[in-house]
Amino acid sequence: MLGVNMTTIHHIAMRIRTEQQREEFRAQGFDLKGSFVSFEIGDDDPRWPAISGLIKRHKVIDTAITRHSDAELSAARVAGLWVSSARGYPEPSNNFGYLAKTFDLTGYCNLCGVGGKQTHAFRLKVEPKAGRTIFKVNWVHDEFFVDVEVWRNIFKTCGVDCRPAVLHGKGTELPNVVQLIIDQTVDVNVDELKMFKDCRQCGRRKYSPKYSRGPFPQPARAAAAMFRSSQYFGDGGEAFNLVFASGLLLQNLKAASISGLTLMPIT
Repeated sequence: MLGVNMTTIHHIAMRIRTEQQREEFRAQGFDLKGSFVSFEIGDDDPRWPAISGLIKRHKVIDTAITRHSDAELSAARVAGLWVSSARGYPEPSNNFGYLAKTFDLTGYCNLCGVGGKQTHAFRLKVEPKAGRTIFKVNWVHDEFFVDVEVWRNIFKTCGVDCRPAVLHGKGTELPNVVQLIIDQTVDVNVDELKMFKDCRQCGRRKYSPKYSRGPFPQPARAAAAMFRSSQYFGDGGEAFNLVFASGLLLQNLKAASISGLTLMPIT
């Protein structure tokens, strides 16, 4: 394992409901514009104790992610990927209707969320302006989207294929955004992962989602430039695989200053 020269970052997302709420965050140095806002702050930031108190009082999404040093990333041959940038919801979003539109649900468990197999493109309400950001959609933690030029210049050169995303309502392919195809699966070492639950309905196991925020468990091998764990992680009705990247792809992502993701070096 690599060293532990890392920092915990909190990605905060929320809806500003009152001007008093906005002023409370502004007093701590975060001038938040608009109704739906997000920002990041580290555990080592002197403002964190005050911000921590605010997020306990207000309805927010606090995603804790781990950031490692440049030296650790440069030395890594494999790293876990955690994407914190979410753009909208998969459609149709009402009553999770996207599931039947996007997945073969033959082996799907509606209690634990394990077993869906993607067979159709994700449908998005609008085309996000991705730029140099890798992003996901809410509710889906292990499928990633990028600008088509980012895919062509970075991911395609490493052997990562893509599939289109679709504009919901029209059914037309989005011209500038694609979904990365991560179809190789590998077992990860779960011997030390003590927090898990076996579904009382289907019997399949999920590990605690805290492992999605690092350190990632060791994969048995690097199967491709991008690959995913065969084991599932999540809580309640959510289920996802951990996603990994090879050293070459890591260096390309770092060199291109791709944002929206956290890289967690493993070996």
